[in-house]
Amino acid sequence: MGPVTFPLAQQWQGWALCFLLSCTYVGSLYMVPARIRALRRDNPTQILARFGSVSAAAAVCVMVLKLLAKPSQSPDAADFHVWIGLPGGEGLVCAVACSLTLICCLFLGPLMCMALMSFKRRTQDVDVFGNARPAERRRSLLRAAAADLLTRSGATVQPYATLRNLLVGPVTEEVVFRGCFLPILLSAGASRGAITCASPLLFGLAHAHHIREGLRNGRGFLAAAVPVLVQLSYTSVFGALVALIHLRTGHLCATAACHILCNFMGLPDLSFNVPPGDYARPTYHLLLAINDSDGRCNGRRSNAQVIWASYGVGVILFFRLFYPLTETSAAASHLWQYQHPT
Repeated sequence: MGPVTFPLAQQWQGWALCFLLSCTYVGSLYMVPARIRALRRDNPTQILARFGSVSAAAAVCVMVLKLLAKPSQSPDAADFHVWIGLPGGEGLVCAVACSLTLICCLFLGPLMCMALMSFKRRTQDVDVFGNARPAERRRSLLRAAAADLLTRSGATVQPYATLRNLLVGPVTEEVVFRGCFLPILLSAGASRGAITCASPLLFGLAHAHHIREGLRNGRGFLAAAVPVLVQLSYTSVFGALVALIHLRTGHLCATAACHILCNFMGLPDLSFNVPPGDYARPTYHLLLAINDSDGRCNGRRSNAQVIWASYGVGVILFFRLFYPLTETSAAASHLWQYQHPT
């Protein structure tokens, strides 16, 4: 087909089309037969049915974008696959690695917490007799880390839910909300700032249908709405982050990898800072506290300080490294270099 552009005369047309595509994606969840929708959210039958519906919706959104594309020899034109974030292998590894590094900076606190938990598990495993050899310690640490990762992902307990959360959901959402939205909005004349700040609201609103699920499960409106509003807030912030990463890198694989990592990590768990008398999350106290020889736990406070410091350092590193790490990708990103004709 060659280089293409998307002839959208005014910004409102781009925003309206993105809203319709968002409705298409969310509406596909309700195309599943009612008897299947009545099942619990983590029921494998419902999960597999939703796999099909959201995959079909993502394909429809890409086809709509394809139909909108018009051949052009304009300097601002590009191949269709470049527009949607699949420019090929050149720069892919750099884009994915740098993007994941930035996300890891944001999650430095939770990652430090996970490391301390794995270390504690390691010491419990190999220090039974008090004198394990270094090689045994290293192997035990790897086993402990692998066990923690599997437990956190839920892969051993709910494999279908894990597949939904860590593969099908992130990939289809990125195809629609970044791969399709951003070319439309850029072609309609929306600025980078507007795309970064406003387009994630459509991504966040796509999760509002969970209110209906809460009501169906017998919750009151407030009890169903509050968790969804919290989710709307952090999904909008996350959407702004990955929209900017997508603009800078031009690689859909990079944003999908970020989405998967964020889903895996979840919201930061601050229970490590719970006072000693509060056992709301005893596992954290067990794994974060380092036992003295007399059995008392005196390490919790110092470990909490290390984790808090990791949170702060991670945020600082993210803001300091964002533009330097994405500079190489941005120079080659058609989305970042695109200039709307005036």
